[in-house]
Amino acid sequence: MHTGVVDSHSYGACRSFVGQVERDRDGVLWAALYTAPAERRGFLLSREMVRSLRQGKRRVSDLVLAEADASSVLAGPYGRH
Repeated sequence: MHTGVVDSHSYGACRSFVGQVERDRDGVLWAALYTAPAERRGFLLSREMVRSLRQGKRRVSDLVLAEADASSVLAGPYGRH
């Protein structure tokens, strides 16, 4: 399905966020956001039910960008590149 990836630099480290629209066994669509640190598999940060693929794509974009923005704010002006 749709996937969005953003790298956020904080405290000199790079965090990757991956968002995608997923369909479960019952056919329900979900907008999911994961973080993918290098040392382990992705960790689910957020998952929201959506009505359509179109809505899911928009929601994934919002989730990925909001998480990247929040991470850069936490890093402060010296953590940004």
